[in-house]
Amino acid sequence: MCGIVGRVGAPSVKSLPLDRLDHRGPDDRGEWTNGRNCTLGNTRLAIIDRDPRSRQPMTDPSGRFTLVLNGEIYNYRELVRERLAGEAFRTKSDTEVLLLLWRKFGSRCLAWLRGMFAFAVWDERDEALWFARDRFGKKPFLYSVRESVFCFASELEPLVILLNGNVAVLDGAVELFLTYGFVPAPLSIYEGVFKLKPGCVGVWRRDNLSIESYWKLRFEPKLALSKQEALIELEAHVREATRLRLRADVPVGVLLSGGIDSSLVTAIAAQENEGRRLKTFSIGFREESFDERKYAEAVASRYGTEHVSIVLDENIADRFEEMVVRYGEPFGDKSALPSLAICEQAAKNVKVILNGDGGDELFAGYSKYHISWFRETLSLDGYWGYQLSDWLDRRSAHLSVDSWLWRFSRVGRFAVYPLFQIVKSDQFVRRIDRRILYQPAFREKVQGFRRRYETNELLAAEDGAKKLLDRMLEIDYRHYLANDLLVKMDIASMSHSLEARSPLLDHVLMEFAAQLDPGLKIRDGRQKYLLRELTSRYVPREAIDRPKQGFSAPVDAWVTTELRERLQDMLARSSHRLWGYCRRDTVRKWVGEHENRDNRRGTGHGQRLWLLLVLGAWLERPVSKVTGRGPAFRFGAGLRS
Repeated sequence: MCGIVGRVGAPSVKSLPLDRLDHRGPDDRGEWTNGRNCTLGNTRLAIIDRDPRSRQPMTDPSGRFTLVLNGEIYNYRELVRERLAGEAFRTKSDTEVLLLLWRKFGSRCLAWLRGMFAFAVWDERDEALWFARDRFGKKPFLYSVRESVFCFASELEPLVILLNGNVAVLDGAVELFLTYGFVPAPLSIYEGVFKLKPGCVGVWRRDNLSIESYWKLRFEPKLALSKQEALIELEAHVREATRLRLRADVPVGVLLSGGIDSSLVTAIAAQENEGRRLKTFSIGFREESFDERKYAEAVASRYGTEHVSIVLDENIADRFEEMVVRYGEPFGDKSALPSLAICEQAAKNVKVILNGDGGDELFAGYSKYHISWFRETLSLDGYWGYQLSDWLDRRSAHLSVDSWLWRFSRVGRFAVYPLFQIVKSDQFVRRIDRRILYQPAFREKVQGFRRRYETNELLAAEDGAKKLLDRMLEIDYRHYLANDLLVKMDIASMSHSLEARSPLLDHVLMEFAAQLDPGLKIRDGRQKYLLRELTSRYVPREAIDRPKQGFSAPVDAWVTTELRERLQDMLARSSHRLWGYCRRDTVRKWVGEHENRDNRRGTGHGQRLWLLLVLGAWLERPVSKVTGRGPAFRFGAGLRS
């Protein structure tokens, strides 16, 4: 696991901003240049083969290819036997395996990699930089093209430094952040700075950039399996994926929330850990409705793990400041703050942790999936479905969130237009809110931007899912999982020099899950049916047959307690940069309504105020030049020459 950074297409730079990536790789630093037009850098977190000979950038014996890799190739031993038999190796690292695979097979080798990765390979003979990102987007790759120079990095800050701070905030990205709580790929918060989408490979050659997809998750054809047959295969896949991710030359632990996914990973990891006692970590809150520690502790006790449990109940304001800085761009997932805290604790004991990410998105773990059968039967698709949805939106524009008509309109909109409502149900600032929240000039600038993103990037039926449940799952794995959950865990873990691995996101396991019949995912009123059945073999039923809590944080309370002073300070300052985007009187009104809400009937505006706090704090960070304009971006086209 590492941080990577590079610059191609201009005279070599004297040095790269590797110090801004030290937290991603504190064990070593390396820099390489051909002395003409390519400079590559790496900071290393040594997990596999900690010998200094495995340092990066790594050049093959011929001198033609030089590689920088962020991530792990879990099946590197198998690839040596199957694809590189007879090759001479200088190290025992997965980095060298990938380098020799690339030398021998080029981009074809991507089909054989099981892991999480973002890497770049310089081809000295062809003067081309190849780069790729793993299938689900576990590892980040950000890039920019300016004046025939291609720059890339693992995080925004070193990339902005390579651009000499010459960046401008992208108004449309602010709109998407307030809608979803994150800025989705391929966009970033800055104009002309992009995120490589998951499952993509690209090449920069002679001032030309080309990017294409090398993998897509297929939901068809469906597997003809009985429940028992599916359980046997699922268990084998989960066990193999977990075993591969236990490969490390350093201690390994598990983030154990107490939910189905992390409990299953913990149980199998404890059995596969070759006689070593597993370390597990959980975090809780004073608010009982958010606290799952008792379930985590029960699983830890059952499998004899060395368990550490902490409570997040102090220094919330300081941790909020850290969160805003760490994520580099506005990021509003309310579990980002506790994720940083638990990773900080885990990093004191281990260098690698496993987690349960991915189980909800491919096995149907969210409540919205539960009524897919209803919408499959009764939904009105196409133009008239959208018109009815839009009419319900307008009718509820001025209703109280506590009114029965507002609640009916939410259900109605969710039912009549499936794909748009899947997206709209996850929006925090909706169209009806934008009318009263946005400054007129800002609203004019972003008019239609969100719709173009949803239509051309999010709702495009790339993977051919036919069943409504599959279409819902497809959107969530490409949108919410890739742009929110995986970003959250990457930054939270790497901020503390900790490598996070996700067995349930093994692509072989996920390909199997995608082709399961929807009836094996939702059955008898139970979400995540097959995964739940498998987990019941390892964990008592009472621990898993309970309402889903999800890993979250009590931001509804925080905005009126620990973060109230920051919120009031923001409202008191007429010069605050947030008011260039949003109306201060609307935010003040929302604060008053939230503080006076009836907890028995409504949830108030907690999540919206949290997003505004995050955006406001990010906007107030020092920014150097903000006049730069990057290349134009066209939705659905990427940056392909």
